[in-house]
Amino acid sequence: MLAYKDEFKYDNSLTIIFLCGIKYGTRDPNDKRKVLKKYLENNISECHVIILEENFAFKTTTQKYLSYDDIFLTSLAHIEQLASLFANKVIIIHESISTAAELGMFAIDTSLSKKICLLTPDDISIDEKKISAFIKLAFMNSNSPETSIGKQITFFPDIHVNRISTEKSDYHTLFHNNEIGENLGKKILSFVKPKKKNYFIKFIKSSFGNTSNATNQIDYHINIKNRELAIYIHPETLKIQLLSLFFVDKYRKEFRLYKAIKDHVTYICEIYEKLLASTITDLEGIELHSVKLKINLKNTSCTLRQSVGYFLYMLQAAHLIGLEQEAGAPHSKRKILLTMTLENYKNQIKPYIYEKQKTAFEELRI
Repeated sequence: MLAYKDEFKYDNSLTIIFLCGIKYGTRDPNDKRKVLKKYLENNISECHVIILEENFAFKTTTQKYLSYDDIFLTSLAHIEQLASLFANKVIIIHESISTAAELGMFAIDTSLSKKICLLTPDDISIDEKKISAFIKLAFMNSNSPETSIGKQITFFPDIHVNRISTEKSDYHTLFHNNEIGENLGKKILSFVKPKKKNYFIKFIKSSFGNTSNATNQIDYHINIKNRELAIYIHPETLKIQLLSLFFVDKYRKEFRLYKAIKDHVTYICEIYEKLLASTITDLEGIELHSVKLKINLKNTSCTLRQSVGYFLYMLQAAHLIGLEQEAGAPHSKRKILLTMTLENYKNQIKPYIYEKQKTAFEELRI
């Protein structure tokens, strides 16, 4: 039987950066998020930049776009919430009401606020202040460091002016010469470049209702009377635990079968739940079959199934896996293939899952 180690150390070399901004220019090579994505990938090793609109859509899955419906996600708020929770850094190019709403949605969560970099055009260039008094007081207040974002950077854009009337104009901004300049680049890289640091994940038994917000701590509580095992996991830890599944041979064989995407999600949820139950019931010395499992994700209202589905899509967008379509089959029927890029993480992640051995007395030992 397989289980997770009750404590596991790893490094943070897998860097996911989520880019937000105003309406995405699908056919515009000079779209600011495209320019920034190219710059980040060229300047940070093992950097995976995700722009949701490049890969996913609220429609039927096609050859080019994966549908959120196939992973049980129907709310944009849930989608962006998961994207920000799974990401190491979030860069918001703030120029509109919608990007201000994104900032508010992310930054209100203190575990996310330090991940956020707000990139805004110079006030004089666009004749408008994008950093309102409310944003300053709520998310850039030195007197409330716990809710302050990680960084705010001003860029000096090239401008295209759209004259709507004699009294009204819209400003369309571009990075100067459609490039990230040296000074701007240094500021962005100083924020997003990962610092070499070892992290660890641990299982902690807690009293009912007394769970930690720590990203690396898996809290669990056993209700003896109801035989219920409640588990509380942060998406940052969930990311590493799900990633480890891809390096188990018997799971990989199942991933290589052509299935509907939702069936892959269901299978991953099932094996993940068994691994968690196996780990904790072994730590506590209780029987696996007698426990009812309830998994709760910290800092999000999303379900495990939604989170697993988004995780698959994130790996696809980051080119860590390929969701390969079966010839002549519906677009939603895919198999999961690991890329060589994902294989680079094998040595550090694979040891997290181990096989429990039996002693001569048929008792399980850790």
